Amino acid sequence: MLTHPTDASALRRGSAAVAAALVVAGSVLSGATGIATAASGAHRPGDAGFGIDLPAGTTMTTTEGTEVTHPCAGRKLLYHSHVDALYGTRDAQGALSVMAVDGQAVVPMDDVCFRLAPDADPDGNEVSRITVPDSEALSFLGEPGDIVWTAPQSVSFFDQWRPIWAGLGAFDPNHELDGQIPTNFVDDLMFFDLKDFSGPGDMNVFFAGAGGAGDVEHAFSSADETKHSIDYEVGAHGHFTWTFTKPGIYATTWQGRAELIDGTQELTDPVTMYWLVGTDAQAGLPEGTTTELRPITNPLAPVDTPMPAPEPSPKPSPDPAPSTPPRLPNAAEKCHAAKALAGKPDTIITHGHLDIALAGGGEKPITFELLDGSDPSNTISRPSGTFALTVPDAAKVEPSDKIRATLPGNPQTLWSLPQSQKSGMPWPGFSTDHLAPDTLAPGSAVTVSISDFTGPGRMLAWHESLGGLKIAFDSHDRSHVMKYPARSHDHMAFGFDRPGYYTVQFNVSGKTAAGESIDHSIDVPFLVGDKTIAATQAHKAAGYADLGDADELCAGFPSAPSVASPWTPQSIGQIGTAVKQLGKALDGTLKAATPSQNGTKSKTNNSVSNSAKKPAAKPAPGQPAGTAPQNQAAAPAPAPAPAPAHVVQPAQVGGTGGGTDAVEGAADAAQPVEVGEEGAPIRSSISGMDVPDSDRMDGAGGLASLTAGGFWSGLALGVGVMALIGGIVLFDAARRLIKDLEKAKGKR
Repeated sequence: MLTHPTDASALRRGSAAVAAALVVAGSVLSGATGIATAASGAHRPGDAGFGIDLPAGTTMTTTEGTEVTHPCAGRKLLYHSHVDALYGTRDAQGALSVMAVDGQAVVPMDDVCFRLAPDADPDGNEVSRITVPDSEALSFLGEPGDIVWTAPQSVSFFDQWRPIWAGLGAFDPNHELDGQIPTNFVDDLMFFDLKDFSGPGDMNVFFAGAGGAGDVEHAFSSADETKHSIDYEVGAHGHFTWTFTKPGIYATTWQGRAELIDGTQELTDPVTMYWLVGTDAQAGLPEGTTTELRPITNPLAPVDTPMPAPEPSPKPSPDPAPSTPPRLPNAAEKCHAAKALAGKPDTIITHGHLDIALAGGGEKPITFELLDGSDPSNTISRPSGTFALTVPDAAKVEPSDKIRATLPGNPQTLWSLPQSQKSGMPWPGFSTDHLAPDTLAPGSAVTVSISDFTGPGRMLAWHESLGGLKIAFDSHDRSHVMKYPARSHDHMAFGFDRPGYYTVQFNVSGKTAAGESIDHSIDVPFLVGDKTIAATQAHKAAGYADLGDADELCAGFPSAPSVASPWTPQSIGQIGTAVKQLGKALDGTLKAATPSQNGTKSKTNNSVSNSAKKPAAKPAPGQPAGTAPQNQAAAPAPAPAPAPAHVVQPAQVGGTGGGTDAVEGAADAAQPVEVGEEGAPIRSSISGMDVPDSDRMDGAGGLASLTAGGFWSGLALGVGVMALIGGIVLFDAARRLIKDLEKAKGKR
């Protein structure tokens, strides 16, 4: 039975624990980032993460009054960083080893300790502890309402990964030289066996998913002898929640093990992993050692607080008049299949580690491609159009009411690829790990967004943790984007609310350190449901000759419009509607301006021109127009109108009321907002925004001058508006033609 020793001899053996009261000896250390530790010769070089180097002579005093060397003396304390607390690999001599990952560098376990200190997010909310929720699936954490220290499975990249982002891995291709992944391990598994444990409380490692009730992967428990061994697939890497019931020093001694296909066994040397939990005093450190922590002004936001309210039910709006004849029931499926399989993919990916990666730089061109690690020993680069991902019926889940209420659209069922890697399913994520050093300027980032989408339903992607879900991407709301700095690696859950063929076009944009633009896109087809997967295999066997032309099959089926481009068929149609409404308003105005029988003129109606003086909403400082801040919910947009199952209904644009309000709303919806160098919208007299008084007639604006000019001014304005619409249509057609030519050129 493993115990929680507190005597001095246990500390000298390297299994340290500290009770509530510690008198710490030693001088106060100044905060530093620590010396970057190079990866061993057996691994790819990687940048070390943040940390504090604890001097070798650091001592601590036990509760018995004995002064001893701190077990982490001479080591780097890792926090505010990405880490792998257990990493199975081979050392420079080729021996199987249990090591750690510091940032992106593989390092000996004896060089580091993991630091979980009291910390807060930018709003002062505590991020290092949680209140145990009332959940049977998480009852191993303690009683509901208990407080536990937590290194969460999901953190913010742009907040220094606070408090610490700890994972598990074994022979991750991102770290192994030349794809040196073992091929002789039984079931491709490596085991981490607990050999000794000491600490003031209990330690757990688990992953809490967003599926049905009980969707918790409990990997390790110090209090449960049946969970003292962690098995992990070689070539894999994932992040888990690490919890500790009390502050103090936790020492866990591990031995790695591999069962070989020849019947023999390979073991590592035992290594001890340390977690320092709590304040500096509670962790046996000199006061002030752990620097760059934020003050906690909102402690212990419970995880069982009410989730955000569900979206309001969509308001029905009139269906647009059909622009094409009615189609057969299977026409939509043919369109979606032809779109998803337009590149005639030679690879249907059913499992494994996948990175949608921004790669290159330096002397190589920058690319946006899929790095297929389904065979960990042979990662393959796959460009857009050459692959498709499967989402089998085995991925079908029914979210709990609480989870459903937090998901846009409140889906009853989801075909979901989990955030944590699972055998037999693809595990897609995003990565900038493969950019050459210094490609991006320090502190800068690239933005990943959805630039195009087709499918029978809605696609959502999110990060999940005990605190709930954070939407990363939404096919029906393009304001959700993700920003990634250099050397970032991120996995999230993907969900689809209906089976069928989906094509999600992801775009990455930004600038290099040299000021050159980054703008690349990749089509990622998802085959959702077993029937869809089987049909795709049949199409592939037929050489995809039975699919037909995607452009012809999809003509007339609107796709969800990109936030960055308002010129979709629907928005252009709405301009026409706006012009009709404008014509009616002008007709009434012109009649009012016509000389009456007694030779007098009616007064000018300025209601429209006055309403046009309202300025458009300005984006937040530093925020691009049309986007929402990173990891923050976008402002609620008008809900989409109900649509047939085969059509993705674009978000409603413009007002629905009558009279001058309708004219103003429709005109605002149709008007593109240009952005100047300083990020502020360029004011335009066409949009009616902030027109100087000097340009107005009698302070009434353009429509007042129209009424003064009578019929001929109205005719001139009508001709100008029609010319504008014609130019928009021609511009959109030219844009589509150029895009098609570029695709055709790329295929050649």
